[in-house]
Amino acid sequence: ALIPSGDNITGEVRILNQVQPRPLPQNVLIVPSALTGLIHALQATFEQYSATRYIDVTYAVPGKYSFGQLPSSPVTTPNRPAATASMGDYFSMPKTVVYAKGTYASTYAEACQTLASNPTNRGSPQTVVAPCTITISTLERFIPPATGQEYEDLFNPEEPSALVDRMSELKADGGCLVFIYPTKQGANMFKHNYLGPILGPVLSTMIGVRSIPEGVAEKINNLEAMEVMSRFEILRSRINRLIKRMNEKGNGTAHQFQLIMNSKEKVHLGREVWAEWFLEQELPRFRRIVDDYYGRTPGRGLSQAHNQDYTAAGMVGEIIDGIKERPYDSGEPQEGIEVGIFVIKRTR
Repeated sequence: ALIPSGDNITGEVRILNQVQPRPLPQNVLIVPSALTGLIHALQATFEQYSATRYIDVTYAVPGKYSFGQLPSSPVTTPNRPAATASMGDYFSMPKTVVYAKGTYASTYAEACQTLASNPTNRGSPQTVVAPCTITISTLERFIPPATGQEYEDLFNPEEPSALVDRMSELKADGGCLVFIYPTKQGANMFKHNYLGPILGPVLSTMIGVRSIPEGVAEKINNLEAMEVMSRFEILRSRINRLIKRMNEKGNGTAHQFQLIMNSKEKVHLGREVWAEWFLEQELPRFRRIVDDYYGRTPGRGLSQAHNQDYTAAGMVGEIIDGIKERPYDSGEPQEGIEVGIFVIKRTR
């Protein structure tokens, strides 16, 4: 249902890929992604036909992302089956031409800022490509979002929602969205098994050595979205309710969505991958907390730290270094993070 038949493709397959909080360079890191598997599946299908097929991949990236980081060479595919490994890279298949480009997609925080400055421009959809033009879209996240409100708005067509945006871009005659998102169990696994054994000791050291108040450390350690995230079954129900609202909103015209597949899987994240994602997402929050502490208590942090050079920037830098470099006391986590995988199809 997800891979179109070669007989039905007369022009090109248009794919849109969005990884939150941002894509990482896959030629350097082993990054989980549905995109590579989809492209190889398309290539395997198209090899049965004589005519050359074209795959147009658009990467939806945040504003400060460098387009020079977009793939221009084969993406590394961990544990790739021999049947597809023998096919070569997906940029040079003989009967498939793949080309990639990038487009700007605002983050949730940016979308909220835009909404605040222009209240008449309500919520979603805020598409990054023309509506009804995408054959297959992938929206992927593997760590909890920055705020609980971002999670709640994901399922609300009246508020900024990347999920609603990607659904609105699907072709009306069978476009499919692969939506991958952590469950509550997955978020707990991330916090307690991946992040906790690193950030906890870093903050404890800052409390003991730098005399940072426990309340400040607690704010840094708090992942707000954890309180509202859903287990897999509830996450599936929320998606179905969103689909119902989207269908009602379309009044039966080109807005018929259906959840055609759903499952839960466990995905292991390497240290470099989750640390990059987490810092990209949470660093602005860390800076706000630290700046607020130093702003409310001028000189207090300096004197209590017994170090005249220990500034707000130094405190944030110590957190960054700890998350990136501090070793696990009992080895890296082996169990994966539970995510829900959902395929939503659009039909006329």
